[in-house]
Amino acid sequence: MKVTTPLPKLSVIIPVLNDSAGLRACLTQLTAEHVTGPEIEIILCDGGSHDGTLEVAQKFPLTIVHSPPGRARQMNAGARVARGQTLLFLHADTLLPDDGCRAVIDRIESGFSMGCFDREFSGDHPLLKITSAWAGWRVRKTFWAYGDQAIFIRRDIFQALGGYQRLPRFEDLDLAIRAKAHGRWTVIDSPVISDARRFRHGTLRRVLGDFLLTIAWLSGIIKK
Repeated sequence: MKVTTPLPKLSVIIPVLNDSAGLRACLTQLTAEHVTGPEIEIILCDGGSHDGTLEVAQKFPLTIVHSPPGRARQMNAGARVARGQTLLFLHADTLLPDDGCRAVIDRIESGFSMGCFDREFSGDHPLLKITSAWAGWRVRKTFWAYGDQAIFIRRDIFQALGGYQRLPRFEDLDLAIRAKAHGRWTVIDSPVISDARRFRHGTLRRVLGDFLLTIAWLSGIIKK
């Protein structure tokens, strides 16, 4: 008699491009026995890495998909092969909380259509705590979510929206803005931890630059 393997409830999609530095920690945490199980599949979407990223990935139970570079294109490629009813998009330098996958499944099964996590940074600069608190307040009010907050969404809604648009930046915010009219959103209090190395050239400079860039994009000064 043929045995039917149940479909996973959650597909975790990780776009990578030369991300070997942070990927091992991300996958080690994600594949820990107390975090994942048969309800979850992991899909790694590689954009042409040449730094050992794939060698790291091959040590873990996951599916590797190849795509031209570009985070939106890579995540769309991963979503096309995903079998889960919910898609969770996770950056390679970001760690989910131990109960993160289970929390996502529970929220979707309780009637939410999409959501994300609170976010903290690995650094201890006071400004990083302020910007994380601001992000938590903003996303609860508007669902303006960013990729480092680990956005998750029902697959049928993602497909109806046509996935991520091929934008040079803010493809994550664009998806969140388009998606929020299609159901209820939620924010999981247990935070993801994002690597603070992007701020190594100056925390204030990067935070202010990101803020101004976002305002310019939202106001149409920067074209999509």
